Amino acid sequence: MVAVLGTQRQVFDIEHRPRSRGEKWLWATEDLDMATVGPARVELAELFTVGPPPRHVLVYVGPDRFVDLQGLQLLLDLAGQVRRRGGDLAVAAAPHCLEKMVKIFELGEQLPIVATTRRITWPACNRTAAQR
Repeated sequence: MVAVLGTQRQVFDIEHRPRSRGEKWLWATEDLDMATVGPARVELAELFTVGPPPRHVLVYVGPDRFVDLQGLQLLLDLAGQVRRRGGDLAVAAAPHCLEKMVKIFELGEQLPIVATTRRITWPACNRTAAQR
């Protein structure tokens, strides 16, 4: 594949509609690899600079996407940023390569993967509800 300068596609489609539980949904529109991590970081910075930071972030990667080690680090960094602000992050529909890396490196607690969006539970929501 030949890329022409200035025609880079968006890496994530970020849903901007407000959700009742402070959720932000991200859809990967490209593979998460060394070629897209730089632009992806620029796009994701918007989550923390425009409006209030999200309490919960769902990243839909998709089973047909490719994620390399740099893409894995991008997702781990994003999860860390969300957690430092008291929120949670989950990955839905992860490709096999991402599931394998998370398993091999024992990152399941840092980067929870769910099969579908219907299987999400947000620990921060549960902690907040228990405190009431």
